[in-house]
Amino acid sequence: MGVPVKPPDWFLEFMAQIALRYPSWAVKPGTAGAYWMSLHDLAAPDLLRALVEHANHSAYAPSTAELRALCRPMSEIGLTAAEAWDEMRQNRKKYSPYERNQNHLIRWSSEAVRRAAQSVEWTDLSWTPEQIPTIRAQFERYYNALVGKQTKIDNRNDAEQIVQGIRGAIGQSRSELYGAPQSHFDHLLGEGGDDE
Repeated sequence: MGVPVKPPDWFLEFMAQIALRYPSWAVKPGTAGAYWMSLHDLAAPDLLRALVEHANHSAYAPSTAELRALCRPMSEIGLTAAEAWDEMRQNRKKYSPYERNQNHLIRWSSEAVRRAAQSVEWTDLSWTPEQIPTIRAQFERYYNALVGKQTKIDNRNDAEQIVQGIRGAIGQSRSELYGAPQSHFDHLLGEGGDDE
């Protein structure tokens, strides 16, 4: 079963949102159908979030490729710094001072939230209302740095897996093509072996 030709109502409303944000967008007949064919596999909330993100940074209507690039499922996004701060504040309210010092018993949504909370000494009872904005700024800066670092690590790991897959495919193809063992091609792939 293929993609339905006619976009559903929620998608037409989504297209109307693009037109509202970009009044000079020259929409031609069939534009909604073309966008639908490219974006039919994405969820409505994810598409809307991608549109808002795009609108915050661009004066031009988004292409389907731009929307797809910005569209990530909520489960992959994680918490914003403000949401992480709220989680830490809820844990401050929820747990007694003794329980706070038993940090291993407290559940955090992520390691980044836990580490950011520790960085501002979340168990400290002496916080004053005047200190809260400074503490929050420190927490959010630390949290964002941790999340950014993890994203870079994840991207690098993904890239390494792709490279390893390509290397394996190249090596396998050559050995199958030429009937020589993989070791004959290792030096070409930068994987040891003597230069001959």
